[in-house]
Amino acid sequence: MSVLTARQEEEEDGQERLLLVGNTHLFYHPMAQHIRLMQMATLVREMTARQGEIEDKFGVRPRLVLCGDLNSTPTTATIRYLRGETIGPEDEVWEHLHVFGWGKRQGEGEEKEEGEAAATAAVLEAEEGKKGGEEGGDGKAVAVDVGRESRGRETLLSSRATPRVEAREEKEKEKNSKEKGSMASDGDVIPTLCLTRPFFSACGLPDFTNYVQGFVETLDYIFLESEAPVPLDPSGASFSVLSVGAMPTREEAGQDTALPSWQTPSDHVSILCDVRVE
Repeated sequence: MSVLTARQEEEEDGQERLLLVGNTHLFYHPMAQHIRLMQMATLVREMTARQGEIEDKFGVRPRLVLCGDLNSTPTTATIRYLRGETIGPEDEVWEHLHVFGWGKRQGEGEEKEEGEAAATAAVLEAEEGKKGGEEGGDGKAVAVDVGRESRGRETLLSSRATPRVEAREEKEKEKNSKEKGSMASDGDVIPTLCLTRPFFSACGLPDFTNYVQGFVETLDYIFLESEAPVPLDPSGASFSVLSVGAMPTREEAGQDTALPSWQTPSDHVSILCDVRVE
C-alpha cells in the first residue's frame, strides 16, 4: 500500500487530495476462488483501517484505489464483492472449501518449478482428492506449488475447460444444490461479506486482459472507491474517470497465436485510465 498526493490543476478549495493505493496479485489456483475472496477481504480491511488512521492524523480522508492481477473473472465472488454484492454462506465461491488445501511436493525439502506437467498434475491431483471424498476418503485436495512458470499457470487457468474437470464440477454442483443452498458443513463458520463503500472498475469490464492459448478472459482491474449509499462528509472526494486507454481486439492479440508475442512482452494487456479526484 502507498499513500499518494493527487496533483491536479484548478483546485479551487486548495485542499490536498490523498490517494491510498493498494496493488496486489491474488492466488492463481482454479479451485481457490474462496482463497482469493478472503485475500481481497483482508486487503480491503487493511486499507480501510489505514484510511482511518490517515484521516485521524491529517484530517484528510484518502480515497482508495485498488488494482492488480486479481486472477478473477468479472462474475466471480471476488469481483462481485468489490462491486457491492453481498457474499453469503450459500454462494458458490465456497464449493471447494473442503476439497482444496495448499501443500508442497516432497523432495529434498525445497519447492520446485516444474512447468506445465506439474501444473496439470496439480489440478488432476486436486480432482482425485475430490473423488476420494465422495468415496469415503478424506477428500483433501493438495495443490502443488509450481512457482511462476507461465506455461504452468496457463494450464491451471485453462484446466477448468477440460471435459474431465467439467464433468466432476457439474457433479459437485449437483450435489451442493441438494444441500438447500448452503456450502457450509456442520461446524463451519462462513462469514457474510459486504462493503458499505463498494468500488467501481475505472476501465469498465474489458473483453479480456489475459490472452493465452485456451484462456481469454479479464483478470486485471483498476478499482476506485465509489460513493457510499450514505451521505459523504462534505470534505470527501469522489472520482471522475476522464479517459481510458485503448485495448487491443482479440484479432490483434491473437495474430501471433497468443500472448506474449513479439509486440507484447506479457500475457497480460496493460490497462490505463486518467482520473480526477473531485
